[in-house]
Amino acid sequence: MSAFFRILIGSAFFMMLSVSQPAWSGGSTPPIPAPEPTPTPEPLPEPDPNKPSVIGFSLYDEITGADVVYKDIQNGDTLDLELLPSSAQLNIRAKVNDLAVSVAFGFDDQPRRVENAAPYTVFLEDGSGEVSLSNGNHTFYAEAYSDKNAGGVKGERYSISVRIVGAGSANPNPTPGPEPGPTPELPPSDYDPRKDPAYNGFKYRPGQGYSGGKWKLPAPPSCVKDVTRTITVNGTFDGKGCLYRWRGNWNGKSYKQLCFAPKELSEGTPAMFDLRPGATLKNVVIECALDGIHTSRDNVIDNVFMRDVEEDAVTARENVTIKNSQFWYCNDKCIQMNSANGVKIFNNKFINAQTPILANWGRNVEVKNNYLYNTNRGIRARSDKSNIIAEGNDHEIGGCHYGAEDKGLIENWGTGRLSSVKKLKCEDRGGRVVNK
Repeated sequence: MSAFFRILIGSAFFMMLSVSQPAWSGGSTPPIPAPEPTPTPEPLPEPDPNKPSVIGFSLYDEITGADVVYKDIQNGDTLDLELLPSSAQLNIRAKVNDLAVSVAFGFDDQPRRVENAAPYTVFLEDGSGEVSLSNGNHTFYAEAYSDKNAGGVKGERYSISVRIVGAGSANPNPTPGPEPGPTPELPPSDYDPRKDPAYNGFKYRPGQGYSGGKWKLPAPPSCVKDVTRTITVNGTFDGKGCLYRWRGNWNGKSYKQLCFAPKELSEGTPAMFDLRPGATLKNVVIECALDGIHTSRDNVIDNVFMRDVEEDAVTARENVTIKNSQFWYCNDKCIQMNSANGVKIFNNKFINAQTPILANWGRNVEVKNNYLYNTNRGIRARSDKSNIIAEGNDHEIGGCHYGAEDKGLIENWGTGRLSSVKKLKCEDRGGRVVNK
């Protein structure tokens, strides 16, 4: 008897034809069935250039923010994960055209999920891909949309099936990565950042008050990681003192044009780290970040050393604690609060920063026991939706210790040591500094 089967895997159809065999009439040895022919996948349809489209898939490392080994996954491919270093945190990225704003994904029988920002990945960037990418056969699809949350015009579904082998096996000869560096700190030294090889010969930006005085950057750590895309953090990310430096492109410019720029960049630059709700970032050195750290809610930033951030070092939101950290040469704001509440800023250092702390819209902000050196306006509340409780903050060389503007309120519960600061408070357009 013969039979014809049509099997659907994802959205690709495979045809298989069984081979007729005579019925076995008994005897010691049954006949050996003929092998089934290997199914040949039908080619995927060409994407419509006038619609949001998925144009391919690649294997993606969440740690480095780069595609690895399998940069153009095809239907029916076998992915050998043993070829990758064990340090990689794997995901699958959908490559899309310029009309795509959001992408909906499906993987095997897992619930459908939607990504609203690049990189568009099948799994959350929290290591969950490591669990899902198990040995065996898997099918996944992606659909691009013209609006956020899978809205607007829908593109064609792009679906493929692959076989995964080598999952859970450490590469016996991985590409050696850098060893963890020392925990960042600020020891006395004669370190001159203009002679630091980590700066790759760039001319150090003038006009930021560097005079070779006592506050000098520590020597760069031995562990260096180049970042080309935003690193999304779920849970705790411990950088172990490693240096993360931006080496990606943005808005048609290379990092050599963007890093160490003479003035701040425009709003909307990509962050180095994006903290999801409940996430913690600690023991990280950040250099040449276009935008440093974006928070969401219930986040902790602990012992992070940021040097030369081109836009904002930290954008703080809801119930965020920033402590034991250092911010050097912020081109714009070191810590900015928009739609923020319950932010705590404790025991940090702000060195040669234009604006260390700014609450554009920040309720119930606590700023305590920080050190500010060579700034313009140190602690600022700039709207009637901003109130800051400040206590015990030292300030050496600056314009105004407090800046209350546009009906913003700062409660002064006592300053620390002020030296060479022109004014304790600057009150403009209805802003108030109140002594407590």
